[in-house]
Amino acid sequence: MSKSVTGNVQKKHTKSGVRYYPYVNIKTEGKNKPQYLGCSYTTKREALKKLNEEIMLRNSHPDNAVFNANMLFSDWVAQWLVEKEAQNKIKATSLDNYKMNAHTHIIPYFAGKKMKLSEVGWSEIEQYLQEKAKTLCTGSLKCHRVVLSQALNAARKHGYILHSPMLDVELPESKKKSPVAKFVPNVEQFNEILTALESEELYPLIYLTAALGLRRSEVAALKWEVFDERERTLQIRHTIAGGEFRENVTKSGSSRRSCPLDEKLYNLLMQVRSKQTEYELLLGDGYTDEGYIFTRPNGKHYDPDYLTITFPPLVEKAGFPRMTFHALRKFACSALMNDSVSSAEVAKYVGHSNVTVFYNHYAFLDLGHKLELTERITKNLGMALGTGSLALPE
Repeated sequence: MSKSVTGNVQKKHTKSGVRYYPYVNIKTEGKNKPQYLGCSYTTKREALKKLNEEIMLRNSHPDNAVFNANMLFSDWVAQWLVEKEAQNKIKATSLDNYKMNAHTHIIPYFAGKKMKLSEVGWSEIEQYLQEKAKTLCTGSLKCHRVVLSQALNAARKHGYILHSPMLDVELPESKKKSPVAKFVPNVEQFNEILTALESEELYPLIYLTAALGLRRSEVAALKWEVFDERERTLQIRHTIAGGEFRENVTKSGSSRRSCPLDEKLYNLLMQVRSKQTEYELLLGDGYTDEGYIFTRPNGKHYDPDYLTITFPPLVEKAGFPRMTFHALRKFACSALMNDSVSSAEVAKYVGHSNVTVFYNHYAFLDLGHKLELTERITKNLGMALGTGSLALPE
């Protein structure tokens, strides 16, 4: 059974006057050492009140494990993620990214070094980032820094550390080579891809994704309940992330949108529904009706990760360069912009919240459209070549 936590208040004379600092006693190597709570007060009464609240909290925790000075940093990050999820103040998609970065990179790295929370300083964080800079791009390093910063800041607020070392951390330059531009087809190329894939099980899903510029999490979560057959619209309201169906959860507020369906898309969905009915009659009890629009023959829905893994080989088999599933969304954007639709309109169409970020990541001009732009300029320019003589050097 753990011993009760004790503490005291330390009086200090500062430039701004007398301040009272509450602290708890932490046993380290057989000796009591003060662990300050990261706050100070102008009166001793206020400091004692805070101290008593902290002592009651710590004594109420089983074995006081979370407050152990020898707690591993990797254990704290794992616990912080649990707290973060319980607070329910962060978007599900952001939390999924936090978990992925933490469990794939941060926790295994620091667990391997058996580093205590109290031992993590700016140099240890920079060493970690420098190690990851060998294989990760700058954007990924920034995401890791966010997770580390929030975890350490939470530890400071709990009083487990005096201050967060992240203020002194500099982001290293990524040593990962710039990725080769990913293949995004033009309309002619994509028509060839569609022709090659028309017998594939995923063909209807691929077609709709490209036509509406959907994210993989959105198309995988489409259910018949969001299909208005009379109005011929699809409502984007749900997503699938981390293997879970997220009802009424989208990446951002602008991601919630209504997608009108033309004759082609409406007929496509009616064919999908008819096919599902055939499979249900054929398989009987072996068919699982989950209510999803795009499913396997047995009625089970597709996981977004399955789409990510399965789609690229299909495109390569058709004789084209490797193409990611997300490139379908990029294709929709570039096709519209090459057809003179404004970036603001396209961003709204595909449910993107930031027009500037959208333009930098989704705007692709094909060579044909670039040639048109070139000709718009040169048609108004004079041309001296061919109208006079060229003097060759002697």
